[in-house]
Amino acid sequence: MTGDRLLEQSRRVAAEAEAAGLTRNGIAFRVDADSRIGVGHLMRSLALAEACVERGSCATIITACRSATLLERIRARGADVVSLTEADLRDGGLARTAESVRGGRHGWVVLDGYDFGPAYQRGLRRSTPARLLVIDDYAHHPSYDADVLLNQNVFAEQLEYRCAPDTVRLLGPRHALLRREFRADPPPARDVASVGRRILVTLGGADPEQVTLTVVRALDLVDLPNLEATILMGPVSRHVETVRLAAEASRRAGRRGFTVLHDVVDPRPLMATADVAITAGGSTCWELAYLGVPIAAVTVAENQRRIAAGLERLGVAVDLGWFRALEVGTIATQLGALLRNGPRRAEMSARGRAVVDGRGTDRVLAALGAGPPARVAQRRGS
Repeated sequence: MTGDRLLEQSRRVAAEAEAAGLTRNGIAFRVDADSRIGVGHLMRSLALAEACVERGSCATIITACRSATLLERIRARGADVVSLTEADLRDGGLARTAESVRGGRHGWVVLDGYDFGPAYQRGLRRSTPARLLVIDDYAHHPSYDADVLLNQNVFAEQLEYRCAPDTVRLLGPRHALLRREFRADPPPARDVASVGRRILVTLGGADPEQVTLTVVRALDLVDLPNLEATILMGPVSRHVETVRLAAEASRRAGRRGFTVLHDVVDPRPLMATADVAITAGGSTCWELAYLGVPIAAVTVAENQRRIAAGLERLGVAVDLGWFRALEVGTIATQLGALLRNGPRRAEMSARGRAVVDGRGTDRVLAALGAGPPARVAQRRGS
C-alpha cells in the first residue's frame, strides 16, 4: 500500500474514531524524565499528546519529572500534568495513575518507560476501564499485556513479542512519533554541498556521561577549515558549563567556532541547515531522518546499539559505535571523510526521508481510534 493510501486510511479511521467519541476520551501518559534516563521517553509521548490535543481531545502526562522547564513545556503544548510524589512512587505510580485515569476523560493510557513491565501493565488494565498502549524499544520484558504495542525502531519487526494474538502491533519507523514542529510543514529539498562544513551536535536531553565533550574534542581534530559546529545541550544536562568552557578554549586557540545552546525548544531550523548531525541513537534520529540530515550516530545506551547499526545498514547513518569506546581521532577521521563526500551525504539524505515520512503520529492515533471496545473488554475480563 502506498504512503498516500495509508495516510488516507489513517485519516478515515481517525474520522471514524472521532464520530465514535474518541475526542471525548483523551489519553493519559505515564512517563518520566530526569538526568539519569534522559528525556527521550517524555518527548515522544509529548509528541503523541500534543497531536491528541490538536484533534480536540485531552491529554494528561502523569510523571515523576522534577524539571520545571519540562513541566512548563508540557503545559505549553496543551497537556495537563499530574506530578507524582515520592509516596506515589512506592508502586511506580501505579495507584495514582489508575486514580487519575478513572477520574478523567481518558479512553487510553500510554506507558513509556523500561520499568513498566508485565505486572504494571496488568495492574493498570485491571484497575481502569481504559485501553492500553505500551511504547517499547527492544522487547526486553518477558511478555506484554497491551491493546496496542508500539516500537518505532528500524529493527522492530525482527523482534519476538509475547503478547495476545489480537494485540495491535505498530512496528517500525513508519510509526515514528514526531513533535509538532517537525510535522507542521514538509521539509524542503536539501541543497547538499560538495564539502560539508556545518555540524550539529545533539546527544540527548541529559548526556550524563559527557559524550558531548568527547565529540567537541574530536571536532578540534577534523582536518577541514572553516567548520561551524552548533552544540545543543538538553534541558536536564548537568554539564552545560563544562562544554561551554571547552568550546571557548577551542575558539580562543583559533581551532573551531563552536556555538553552545541550552534547552532549545524548536531544534528544527538548526537541524535543517546542518550538513551532518552527530547524535545519540535515540528518537532524535527519526527527526533528523525526516529532515534528510545525514547522521553520525553514537550509541549511549544498550537499547540504541541496534538502532545505530540498523540506520547504517539502511544508508541513513554512520555508526560511530559505543560511547565508552569512542576515540577522538577515529571520530575526526570518519567525520572528515563524510563531510568531504557530497554524493554519499545526498544518498543518506534521500534514504532518511524514505525511512521516516512524517505520518507516524497520524497512524498511531488512527490505530487508537480503531480498537473495538467490546472485544478489548472481553479480553480484560478473561
